[in-house]
Amino acid sequence: MIIDDDDVDRYILKKTVQQTALADEISEYSTGVEALQFITGSSGKINDLPDLIFLDINMPMLNGFEFLEVLEGLHNQLKNRCRVVVISSIEDEGDRARANQFESVIDYLLKPLSENSLLRLKDGMQYTQAS
Repeated sequence: MIIDDDDVDRYILKKTVQQTALADEISEYSTGVEALQFITGSSGKINDLPDLIFLDINMPMLNGFEFLEVLEGLHNQLKNRCRVVVISSIEDEGDRARANQFESVIDYLLKPLSENSLLRLKDGMQYTQAS
């Protein structure tokens, strides 16, 4: 799942995810509100939930941190299913530290994401699943 209010950033990330075969299916949302509606509406269908969410920090209506606060408050089965990679166009150590306080966050990456960063992420996820 990609959650980003910028159409170009979503397009670039989607193409990069496809090139690295990081995901079989990719859903896109331009707001955190829309994404949360999907996630909470899927509560009876855990397998419909994304394994991985790319979440932009700076968005209108519901920013990335607000999204994470809602996600962390959901039923454990929901929040444990969805791992989050926070994405930002600005390197901010305060944002990085704040993002890493959330249990579901597995990484913080700068946009645009490169194929190499996604391949490292993919390798790390496979290592984690095997452990």
